[in-house]
This record gives sequence, structure tokens and C-alpha cells, in this order.
Amino acid sequence: MTDELRDDIAPPGSVAEQSVLPDDIRESIALGSFCAISGQPSSLSNLAYSNAITNNNLTQQNTVANQQAMNQVSQSVLGNAVNLVADVSPMEAVAVTKLDTGNDIAQQLMDLKAAIESGTGANVPPSPLHPSPLNPRPNPAGGIIATASITDFPITLALEPSLGRVRGLRNQSGGTRLNVDSTSFPVEIHLKSSGRKPIGTIADVSTFRFPFTVDIEEGSGGPIKQESPQGPSSLTVSAAKFPVQINLTP
Repeated sequence: MTDELRDDIAPPGSVAEQSVLPDDIRESIALGSFCAISGQPSSLSNLAYSNAITNNNLTQQNTVANQQAMNQVSQSVLGNAVNLVADVSPMEAVAVTKLDTGNDIAQQLMDLKAAIESGTGANVPPSPLHPSPLNPRPNPAGGIIATASITDFPITLALEPSLGRVRGLRNQSGGTRLNVDSTSFPVEIHLKSSGRKPIGTIADVSTFRFPFTVDIEEGSGGPIKQESPQGPSSLTVSAAKFPVQINLTP
């Protein structure tokens, strides 16, 4: 009985025989794998081409953006340059006004001309048609003597480092300017109408008080010695107190 049962039971098939698929299914799987493998290069090529197009587009966009930024900077720089050239500053406006209405330029030109003449005309005698105001001349006792009339006042003494010749010059605003140096002192100022008289006023002036102005007023009085009673750079003297002697002190 046991042998019969064993004969009736069919032996199981092998694992290879159980996993065998039909031919049509195996062909389908093989065909699908072949298509996937063969299409991979084209997919990669399409991806690379897409990346190249994207990079090219981004490059062009960056170029356009940079060009626009440069154009904006150029316009800003050009506008600022035009404003700098075209706009008039307050200093320029004041200069134009002074040139048209003021007398500063004329005064500066006169001062410059006086400085040039005093520095370069040491050996040139004054013209007889235009005599030098105050007619400064050397004093045998030292210094210089200047003879003034009423119209020459106020007389301003300007201390220069070095001069070839002392000379009086008319001021545009009135009065007379007398350029002197340290070798010109003491400076004596005499009145034409008073004749020869002893010194009536002595003023000791330090170097930092220059330019020093001497003015005249009516009145009389005895000779006195005074040192700038009206301030550090001016002295008003009565007509009777002339001549005035100005000494230079350190």
C-alpha cells in the first residue's frame, strides 16, 4: 500500500521549471529593457541641451541687467557733471556782483601796481608831471621826512619787508599810502604850511600795529609825546602838534 501511494504522488517539478515564464512575456520584458537602455543617451542629450539653453538665457539676462545698471550710473554721473558746471556757487555770484558794482577789483589793481612800482622802480626818478605824494626824502639825522598837505590825510604807513625806495601813493578811498621798511624809521611827517618846527608829537609804534594811520584835526596845543591813544593802529594829531615823529619799536 505504501508503494502504491508513492507511485500515485507525482514528484514535484524543479525550481527552474516553476519560474519559467511564457515566451511572449519574456520578449516583452526584454523589449522594454532594450528600449529603456537605448533611450537613455537621447534623454541625457536632451537634458544637456536644456541645461545649455537655460544657461544661455541666464547669461543674456545678466548681460542686459548689467548694461542697464551701467546706463543708470552713466546718466547719474553725466547729470552731476552738468550740474557742477552749470550751477553758480554763492562765491561766484558774489564775485560777479563785486566785479560789476564794487570797487574791490580796482583797489586790488591799484595796490598791485603800487607794489610793482615800489619794488622795480628803485632807480627811476619820479615824473615831474606826476610828483610823488608826501615827497619822502632821507633825513640827515636818520630815517625819512615826508611833507604833507591837508589833502594828503589820512596817511597810512604800510610796513614792508624790504623796499628799494620809499614812495607815497594815493588811495582810491582817499588819503595817502606810504610804503616803508625798517630802515625808513624814524618817519617824520611835516605840514607844508607850518614851516620848520620842532617835533610836536612822538609816537612809538610796534611792528604788529602796522599798517599805522596818522590823521589830522583842527586845534592847537603844546608838543606832547603819546603812543596811539585811539587804538593799536591809528593816531589823530592836532594841526598845531605837527611835525609828528613815528618810531619803530619791537
